[in-house]
Amino acid sequence: MRRGKKRLLSVILAMVMALTIFAAAPMAVYAGTIDNADYTIYLNNGDGGLYTDYFGVGINKTTELAAAGATVTGSVGAWVLALDNFNFTTSLGYALYVPDGTTIMLTGDNSLKSTNTVNSLLSDGLFSDGSITITGGGSLEAASGPAAGGVSYGIQTTGSLTINGGADVTATGKNASFSIGIYAVGGLTINEGSIVTAAGGDAEFSAGIFKIDNLSISGNSTVTATGGKTTAVNPSYFAGSYGIYLWSGSGAFNYTFSGSMLQAVGETIAIAIFDTAASPGGANANTSSTLSYFIVPNGYLYWVNTSMADNSGGPALVGDGSEAVIGAGSLFAKVNGVYYPVSQQFGTFPGIGTAEGIVDYAPFNLFDRLDLDGTTVASGLSSDKHDVTSGSTIITLKEAYLLGLDNGSYTYRAIFTNGMFADLGLIVNIDGDRDDAVDGGVVGGGPGIPQTSDSDNLLIWTVAFALVLLGVFGLIAWRRRQNRI
Repeated sequence: MRRGKKRLLSVILAMVMALTIFAAAPMAVYAGTIDNADYTIYLNNGDGGLYTDYFGVGINKTTELAAAGATVTGSVGAWVLALDNFNFTTSLGYALYVPDGTTIMLTGDNSLKSTNTVNSLLSDGLFSDGSITITGGGSLEAASGPAAGGVSYGIQTTGSLTINGGADVTATGKNASFSIGIYAVGGLTINEGSIVTAAGGDAEFSAGIFKIDNLSISGNSTVTATGGKTTAVNPSYFAGSYGIYLWSGSGAFNYTFSGSMLQAVGETIAIAIFDTAASPGGANANTSSTLSYFIVPNGYLYWVNTSMADNSGGPALVGDGSEAVIGAGSLFAKVNGVYYPVSQQFGTFPGIGTAEGIVDYAPFNLFDRLDLDGTTVASGLSSDKHDVTSGSTIITLKEAYLLGLDNGSYTYRAIFTNGMFADLGLIVNIDGDRDDAVDGGVVGGGPGIPQTSDSDNLLIWTVAFALVLLGVFGLIAWRRRQNRI
């Protein structure tokens, strides 16, 4: 009898120890992942089901895909496809098809990828034969597969594409004859703080963003469009590498850019404007029948042409809060913004370490000086207050200088010899005596102070603690009983 009780007690204590160890380990959240599928997902407009066939007569995958994080609600012509940490990869040319009017709601990190190992001439990560919206606070990576001799589009819509609600969308085309990140025939609208990265692969024609009748970027959004390497021997109006290629047959180009950041990079040229209302006559031909406008209030423009000279027939420089006429009667146009983009602010200085800011695409050897409220704080590549190194341009404020600043917010302007500049923010927040400042390490992106009030696995810790107490009280009761015998 005693041996049986001892055995039972040993089992209980072992379980308590195991649960305690389990609670100490971080809990991993595994997304719904379907790899190496041999089908395309089709959202059927008739019943909202997810099938393996365009007409809804294939295999119904609705239940299986829902378990992996893809669920559908709504009604005909207004379906909502919710992706919650859903990751899907197929060997076919297309990963996902959705009908006109669909809204894709993002939660967590999601991906739709085609490897196109079947060697289709057409490959899309996401395709719609109408107008769709991508929204939500999550992220989506849409990637097509390589298509030798064909086309490869990260996202393709025959209607318009709207990205809003703070969505983080990456669209990537792979190597093909035509490779495009986002191909939106009916227009592209990006707003509400969304982040969009679009890139073409290596191709005869490669573009980050292509063929848009209407382009609107607003609401503190960030857009990066990059063309891949061109395989064209003689780049022309329809062969080359472009960050953004605007192609319209309407005879007018009116695009809105407000309070946001745009980076366009092309090996041939950053931005190309082509009006199909007129016949192209060559790379520098005057073919556009109307003026082209970009409205730029409170925004940042930075368009980079990495190999060719500016072919614009109109003004080449646009600043903050101005209106620019781009290429009156020109095929190619390039606009140079006065701002360089900043990928890392100086951040918060807690009292020790340094503050590091990063200015993208800025040659560090062109750095001239750092101003604060119109007064030069430091100049050259190094001083007792700062250092400037390569990696685009990395500006490091030294600890001795930072300790001399009062608590508060500061905005520095990095000025370069080519007339471009960038604004970097700094917050100084030092508690108590500055001689006893807290340990914060490198700020602005480096390791910082561990967060308190971490509630990860709180329920597991509570249950484990309760079991430990139960085991302890059980052991005490058992020993008392043994002493009575």
